[in-house]
Amino acid sequence: MKHPVSNALGGAALALSLAFAPMSAQAYDNILTINATIINSVCGNSNRADGSCLLINPFYFSNLLTIALPAGDYVEGPVYGRWDGSSGPTVASGNVVNLESGELKAGITGGDAESTDVDRNATASVNEVNFSGANRSGASTNWPWNKDIYGGLAKCTGNCIAEASGNTVSITGGRVGGTITLDKLYGGFSGSVGTSASVAAASNNRVSITSGTVENLVINGGLTYASGSSTASGNTVEIGENANIGSAVWLFGGTADISSNNTLILRQRGVTVEQMCSFQNLDFHVPADLTDGGSMLSVNGSSCLALTVSIEVAAGSMLDVGDRIVLIDAQALIGNRPDSAASLTPGYAFSIIPSGTQGSSVNQFVVEVTAVPSTHPGLKPVAQRPRLEGMDSQCGSATCLVHSLPPAQKPASIPSVPAAATANMR
Repeated sequence: MKHPVSNALGGAALALSLAFAPMSAQAYDNILTINATIINSVCGNSNRADGSCLLINPFYFSNLLTIALPAGDYVEGPVYGRWDGSSGPTVASGNVVNLESGELKAGITGGDAESTDVDRNATASVNEVNFSGANRSGASTNWPWNKDIYGGLAKCTGNCIAEASGNTVSITGGRVGGTITLDKLYGGFSGSVGTSASVAAASNNRVSITSGTVENLVINGGLTYASGSSTASGNTVEIGENANIGSAVWLFGGTADISSNNTLILRQRGVTVEQMCSFQNLDFHVPADLTDGGSMLSVNGSSCLALTVSIEVAAGSMLDVGDRIVLIDAQALIGNRPDSAASLTPGYAFSIIPSGTQGSSVNQFVVEVTAVPSTHPGLKPVAQRPRLEGMDSQCGSATCLVHSLPPAQKPASIPSVPAAATANMR
């Protein structure tokens, strides 16, 4: 049963709906929709129809908050799916913030657990922030200290554990921008300070950008810090084929004392960012229109190499044996190059070109195609292929040319080729 409410707030008309979820749907404790300008902060677990964080219901554990504003309307203050700032152990789990339209001027958090007492654990898990059409400007003048975006946020003080796990920030449309000071966007964030026994962890959080525009942000799959020990593992940042990524964006996978198994998934070519680091896995999904010598990722500043590199080639690609792909082109590459690059597409194989060799500068990470599927749509004649390191000097001969043809196109016998023609093929 929905309860429409209307009142005046800051001179702007306010229309909201507050309801309990039907039993057949996700079992949210509270459902709140904001569809007019708000000049204060908004909490999904608010006990007020205007969504104000001034009156929190501690028993609204799982909440669905939707911001769907007409053109020109905005939310001035921070937005929270659930905010738990109690004195005991704090928990924010299973909250969803959907940002459909309008302008968001301050910070946004799916689930925020921050204990006000010492030695109390804090947990933020499986919360979501979903952008589908809103404009996140970060232009608030009343909340200049609260501009960042979190899928899940957990903080505690003293001998305690802060954990952010399974949280997501998803961008499928709209614009998500920061200010010139570079606001932050985290899949999960946790912090524990006070004693050497404090622990903080950020695990299995995700930032997914499939479409829309992202600008002037530091993006981190999971960041954690602690006076004792901190770990960031299994976090993912994914850039889809239709995402528009600004060149001032920074990309990090998992930032902590111990960072492991954090992954960057890149599904488009020609992306440029400012910095890239803290990933142990790099997955490149090469589109069909990337040709020999094309680049997947350019980094204006420093880029860290990863332990494992995987490459998937889209159907219809014309990449052939000997073609090269610039996976990373940076101002400075940090770390050791992996020994190999795994192929996620049957039939393809790749070798890593050593730093500084012909066709690869010391600040480029380049791979070369060494095998293609037998069903490849169109192999180039051998004479047109770049020469592999150590290639047989006779591979421009008529014999090599014939053997490169599909079976249906091979002649019954190898034709005689004049010496002059053979020389021109090398």
